[in-house]
Amino acid sequence: MANNALFAKPSTSTMLLSDELIVDVWKHYINGESKGTGGSARRLRAIMLFRCLNSHLRDLLLRTPSLWNPIDLSWPSPSVALLLPRPSNENTGSVSAVLDAEEGGNGLHGRRVDNLTTHLSLLSSMEISIRHPPDMENLAIALTGNAPKLHTLVLNLSADVPSIGNLFAAGAPLLRKMSLSPALIIQATPFHTLRELNILVTTFNYPDLLPSLREMPYLQSLVMTGGENSAAIHSDPPPARITFNACRTLIIQGMDIPRARYLSSKIRVPNVIIYRLSPTTTRTASR
Repeated sequence: MANNALFAKPSTSTMLLSDELIVDVWKHYINGESKGTGGSARRLRAIMLFRCLNSHLRDLLLRTPSLWNPIDLSWPSPSVALLLPRPSNENTGSVSAVLDAEEGGNGLHGRRVDNLTTHLSLLSSMEISIRHPPDMENLAIALTGNAPKLHTLVLNLSADVPSIGNLFAAGAPLLRKMSLSPALIIQATPFHTLRELNILVTTFNYPDLLPSLREMPYLQSLVMTGGENSAAIHSDPPPARITFNACRTLIIQGMDIPRARYLSSKIRVPNVIIYRLSPTTTRTASR
C-alpha cells in the first residue's frame, strides 16, 4: 500500500515532490496492483485512491492518461466517466480501453456494453476479447457505431463467436491498425485509412478475404496467418489480382501450401521490402 501521508496535503508533502516523480511512484504502485486475479478491480481502487487524496492529485490524474490507461470497460460507469475527458475537450490525448468478457463474470456484460456504447467516440485504441457467443450480440451492435478517434483495434474472438457485420459502419476515419482473430468477416465496410492489418484466415472468412482486402487499398503491412484448413474452398469466378502500391510488408504464414500460393498469386506488392511466404503443411487444399 502506498504511503498516503506523502500525498495527503498539497500544501506540504506534495509540494516537495515534482509531478513527474509523483506520477512515476504511482504508476509503479498502480501497475503492481493490477497483477494477478482480480487485478483490474485493484487497479481501479488504486486509481480512485490517487484521485481522492487531494485536489492537486485529482487534477494531475485527469491530465495524465498514462496513470489510468487503459480504461477497463468492465469498471463501473461512473468511474469510467470520471476518468475520461469531456467530448468538448479537444486536447484529450490518447485514450485506450480493454474489454475482456471473462473479467468479472457475465454479470458485468450490460455494463461493458453501456460503457462501450457511451464512450466509443472518445477511444483512440481498443482491445476486445470475447469467448462466449451470448456476449457478442449487443457488443456487435455497439461496434457498428461511430469511432472518430480510433486508430488501433485488436479483436480476439473465440472460434464459436459469430462474426461482426458492418464494423464501425458509422465511421472510423482515423483507423490505421487492426488485428483480427480469429476469422472475422469484414462486411461491406471500406477501410481506406487502414495501414496495418493482421488477420487470421480460415475456411470461415477465406471466400470473403480478397474482396475485403480490396477495400483497404493503402495497406502498408499485411500479415495473414492460417487457422484450420480442412474444408475445400472454391472461388468462382476467381477474383482479380489486387495491387498494394504502398505495401512494404507482406507475410502469408501458417496455412496449406496451395492456399498460401493462391493468396500470394492474387496480391501484387511492387514496392515490398519484407516478403515472407511460410506455409506449414503439404496437405492438399482447394482454392
